[in-house]
Amino acid sequence: PHSAPGAPPCLDHVWAAAKPGDPADAPLRGAALRALGVLAHDEPYRDDAQALIRMAGALDLCSRDPSLQVRMRAACALSSLCENPAVVSQGAKSDYARHHAGLTLLRLSELCLRLMADNDKVRVYATRALGSLCRPEEFVRFVAASTSEAAAFQLCGRVEAELCRFIEAPSYSVKVR
Repeated sequence: PHSAPGAPPCLDHVWAAAKPGDPADAPLRGAALRALGVLAHDEPYRDDAQALIRMAGALDLCSRDPSLQVRMRAACALSSLCENPAVVSQGAKSDYARHHAGLTLLRLSELCLRLMADNDKVRVYATRALGSLCRPEEFVRFVAASTSEAAAFQLCGRVEAELCRFIEAPSYSVKVR
């Protein structure tokens, strides 16, 4: 758990509730994931890159949950997390921060790409998250700083192909949501 000065004392409970576990606890995990998505935009977490990275880790674990409801909430929280400008703005501070921002963007992008192969309801949130991640002009520069320029362009190609596949999908439910 991540504790910050002035943080709500219930955050430790949110972290614990979001961890995969008993299938009967799926509604509780879903609610905890929704709370993580909200907390990603609240003080003191919205500007805390470490908290955002830890949230991404919890979302990654829960995105593999057998419950569709939990995977949907994880994807929704992921899209909320990816809309947070601190994920990218932290990288502008130094080369070290740029490297870690690139790793975070890479991890979040891979998570979004994996979720885009899931159920339609999950795919919609993953697409929104991917769109938020790839919007900043620093995306390629940060990912290249943590891997290589070739790997960054390869990731961009995969993202573009997946987004085009999403747009061209004949499934009505995907385009409506």
